[in-house]
Amino acid sequence: MRETITRRRAAIEDALRNHLPDVDEFEQYREGPVSIGRPRTRGQVFLALFDGFSAGTRVPDRILPIAVALELASLQTRVHRTALERPRSTTAEHDPTRDILRGDLLESTAFETMLSVRASPRVVQRCFGVLVRASRRVQEGDAMDYGAETVIRHPDLDVGRRFGALTGGAAELARIVTEADDDYRRRLIDAGSAFEYHLWLHLKSPKTAIAESSESWKSSAPVDVCRRQIDALADCCPSPSGERVRRQLRAFLEESTNYEAAGSRA
Repeated sequence: MRETITRRRAAIEDALRNHLPDVDEFEQYREGPVSIGRPRTRGQVFLALFDGFSAGTRVPDRILPIAVALELASLQTRVHRTALERPRSTTAEHDPTRDILRGDLLESTAFETMLSVRASPRVVQRCFGVLVRASRRVQEGDAMDYGAETVIRHPDLDVGRRFGALTGGAAELARIVTEADDDYRRRLIDAGSAFEYHLWLHLKSPKTAIAESSESWKSSAPVDVCRRQIDALADCCPSPSGERVRRQLRAFLEESTNYEAAGSRA
């Protein structure tokens, strides 16, 4: 399973190189995409669940742009958040306005990439809608959290769901492209969102972060919630595919801390 997630991360990053905006601003990332080495949470969750819903069918190249679009949207939120958090500088490298423009370009490229998916117009339209809604929810979460000092130790449930919306969207997208039954739609979205948010908490401060005590998200440690949400995602898949999804995402969880610097979102 670790070989699988390593191979998929490489495939996502190779495709990401080809989809980065074709302007001078991003030439520096051509050899190593923005934040290269990140665990690629959203793309990995999407591809794992595609496996689960398609009963192990080989992942076709035509759907890889979905994983790339999710990662481009993720990079956009990170670039914007970094621009807001770091002190204003007079140097071009640390110019917040320039970073905001970079983020805007990444977002528009994510939307363009999603529209390039080779599928029926109906499926593409639904996928595009999911990406737009998820991106907006992440931005809402960042706006709600901007300037707050306590969101990590005392997170609000609704803010957490917004922060994790792209991985929730990744789970929903896997269901759409495989035309799986929609009975588990809400569960998939909630489990994916919780997985991303608590993985971020774990990477941010694995020893001290305290999660909220709601019925669906309660935990003594964020990593415990991650494992439970992996189980929830796997349980939405038909047997025996669900067990493969569970093993794949648990292997991904174990490996992810090797690819993400503490203090940044997964």
